[in-house]
Amino acid sequence: MANDISQEDFAVLATDALVKSGVDEGSLSLDQARYSLVVKDGLGRPLKTIYLANFFDRYTSASGDESAQAKILSQIVGLTAQLDFPRDFEEARPHLRIQVKERWFFEDDKYTRIDFGEHFSATLAYDMPDNILYVDNDILECWNVSFDDAFSIAHRQLAQLTEFAFDTYRSDVNKSDCCHFFSSSDSYSSARAVFTNIMADLPVIGDTLVMVPHRDHLFITGSECNFGLRHCLSAIKELQGQPGSLPPILLKLVDEYYFPYTLPEEHPLRNQFRSLELEYLNRLYGAQKADLDARFEHITGKRFVSKYKYCDDRINPFSTSFISKDLLPCLLPKADYIFFGEGEEPEAICSWATAVAILKDKLKEINCYPKRYEVTEYPTDGEIYDMGFETLPE
Repeated sequence: MANDISQEDFAVLATDALVKSGVDEGSLSLDQARYSLVVKDGLGRPLKTIYLANFFDRYTSASGDESAQAKILSQIVGLTAQLDFPRDFEEARPHLRIQVKERWFFEDDKYTRIDFGEHFSATLAYDMPDNILYVDNDILECWNVSFDDAFSIAHRQLAQLTEFAFDTYRSDVNKSDCCHFFSSSDSYSSARAVFTNIMADLPVIGDTLVMVPHRDHLFITGSECNFGLRHCLSAIKELQGQPGSLPPILLKLVDEYYFPYTLPEEHPLRNQFRSLELEYLNRLYGAQKADLDARFEHITGKRFVSKYKYCDDRINPFSTSFISKDLLPCLLPKADYIFFGEGEEPEAICSWATAVAILKDKLKEINCYPKRYEVTEYPTDGEIYDMGFETLPE
């Protein structure tokens, strides 16, 4: 018998189960973009994120077996047990870890974090048998310890707990063309990316590229490792959309720092990696737009939040945004191409680089993530003419 329960209905079932177990309903919120329930404390600080996708799949697969479905809901409830920190820092010290999350998860000032590779953040975590709690600034103040000191302790302890054993896959044609996969038995595999000296010492061809596609996985290959990149790409595709997945972004390691990396245009795998990146950015900008729209809803003189669009029906994938005379001032996402005007007959189409060169200060970067630019003036006729109509990728 098919179970046609929707994801929305399952989220309601999970919420009801949590409330019946004693969790305050007001402390629960549904993050639709990540399909997760966020449990917050009395000050609105996230204590636990429960990713529902895997539970939903198991629940629907157990259709007709009420006992199995009840057990799945009980497992969700069990994730909220012991959501609290010790008051004494010395008691907490042995359990401090580093955790890597997507930067959007921490886009507020409640947490001190170290951003890297533009889309990732490393922050402090408190390890529990069945939970991971994230240490915010209020907890650090309660412990009377600085973030730097606590992070240093967590870094040292994570190193002591880690045996860097990599699974290495090599091309049959060229043994130097390889990729190195790391996965540990804990929930901090991705956090090992902070040990940049280890990553840099792994033998690869070309520049060292690191991928952190999932909480439980870390991939390393080289910019000239065609086999290694192809193997990583296949693994990343399998991990995307799973609970714990992270941005599918290539990172180049340079002098202990990570930078987003795009393969050269002539590389045979460029478009596939680019598609994964643009698909992620499309979801990210969508979540940001929903958040900004909600903030501006009751504000006089509000900014229009322009949409980011990912064009996935081309051989060469790309992204677009638009500026309209009637929708100013606006907050423009950074995209590959900008359309000026409205409808099917825009006044101009140009690349981001061309727009920046011509419009200059009319594109004002604002302090937000992901990047947006405030536009208060529409281009002059001369600027529209200079930008012209650039040919879009095929």
